[in-house]
Amino acid sequence: MEKAQVRAARALLGWSQEDLAARAGVSVATIRRQEPGHGQFSAGEEVLRKIAAALQDAGVELISSDLAKGHGVRLARASRRDLYDILLEEVDGAKKSLEKAQQAARDMPDAALVRAIAAALQSVAIVSQEAFAATDAWGDFITELDERDPTRKP
Repeated sequence: MEKAQVRAARALLGWSQEDLAARAGVSVATIRRQEPGHGQFSAGEEVLRKIAAALQDAGVELISSDLAKGHGVRLARASRRDLYDILLEEVDGAKKSLEKAQQAARDMPDAALVRAIAAALQSVAIVSQEAFAATDAWGDFITELDERDPTRKP
């Protein structure tokens, strides 16, 4: 792992050296000692593994060099926490839409229209139930990650 990759990854994430140290479970002194300059991190294998894992868990992909291109970093995906938060927002939005549609259906006089809306609402409810089940699964997953690594920030 290149020193420049770690600096670039922190910049992409908006992390300080302290943030990286906390999330990786290493000392701030280790990060401060290793980051300056160019070349490879010279820390022990366990420290390198922890730093790489913290960056990858946050959604950073460390790109190895080849003959044509140098080392680099990129945001490979949203972090697990971000994905969970997005899912929660979607579920909350669907729930609010369902509640509004139910109220509108109650206020309409035309029985046929009410039945059509009720059928549509049942479909939305089924999708919402699936989303809630997925949300519960993500919640369990995030809880498990947090229990394994208490330095993770929500």
